[in-house]
Amino acid sequence: MELCVKAKYQGEDYGEPCSVVAVVTLLIMIFAMNSVKISQALSSPIRYRILLILAQKANSYKTEDTLNKTPPGLCVFELMDELGLKQSKVSYHIKELNQAGLITEKTQGKCNVYCINSSIIKDYIGLLIQDINANK
Repeated sequence: MELCVKAKYQGEDYGEPCSVVAVVTLLIMIFAMNSVKISQALSSPIRYRILLILAQKANSYKTEDTLNKTPPGLCVFELMDELGLKQSKVSYHIKELNQAGLITEKTQGKCNVYCINSSIIKDYIGLLIQDINANK
């Protein structure tokens, strides 16, 4: 009996049903491509600073915020104030971070709130460590 699955990752359909081995291979390739996107996103000092600001916000997340269901993030206008940059520039860098999967976006009222995506960052660091150890 052959097990067949349909390859789908982050909402994207990757073709017809295929074997588990093919799906695993495909997912490894997709994660490698995402690693390149993440590396490119982190190459910008502005984007790196945005990540640090969002990480600081997540680390200062208080219990009362949890009760109010307020996401531990910031909107573009708060990031503009923090960075001293125009809205268009901050939005561009937010878009790049979002496409790389490094941040998440939630709508809160009229504002989109951006939060750091710690799980993707941890996976990325784990992959880097794996790659470095494999090439020793």
